Amino acid sequence: MPEVSVIIPNYNHAKFLVQRIESVLNQTYQNFELIILDDCSDDNSQQVILSYKNHPKISHTVFNEINSGGPFYQWERGINLAIGKYVWIAESDDWCEPSLLQELVDGIKKDSQCVISYCQMSCIINDNDIKWQSYHNYLSEVVESKTFIEKYLAVHVSIYNASMAIFKRSAFEFISSDFTSFKFSGDRLFWIQIAQHGKTH
Repeated sequence: MPEVSVIIPNYNHAKFLVQRIESVLNQTYQNFELIILDDCSDDNSQQVILSYKNHPKISHTVFNEINSGGPFYQWERGINLAIGKYVWIAESDDWCEPSLLQELVDGIKKDSQCVISYCQMSCIINDNDIKWQSYHNYLSEVVESKTFIEKYLAVHVSIYNASMAIFKRSAFEFISSDFTSFKFSGDRLFWIQIAQHGKTH
């Protein structure tokens, strides 16, 4: 059984998909399954996804016939398909360094009560033009639930997008699905609910 379930929820990001998928498949950490969901894209996303359909790492490819109206329904659907102990939502217009997943898995294993592990990210426009970087001086620490929510989620959002974090799938079983009704910012509610169930690294 894979230790990590990687979920790529996609909508009209065909031009980024190959780089996104390849950056997942080329991770140094390889104990994962890959679930790809397309939310009724009208570009050539489906053709790109189908070209990977028979890859041994891919456990599910899901194509919606009607657009769900927001990204977070796709998150929920992917998580419900996942079988890994940990989940990584790898957003379709992002890419990552080959060591990312190994570092996140190592981070979440630092404490048995950790439910989230996250890292720094960069916003890159036009190839390698870095517009800004997130920076956190506490990444080497394990933070208690209440502290993390109050200092790093309630006021400042430290997890800027899902691609920079993994979480323990068991924590998802205890949260409400209210976050799916948001068209924007449902991720903040999602991370707050997950963080309530343990520590963050």
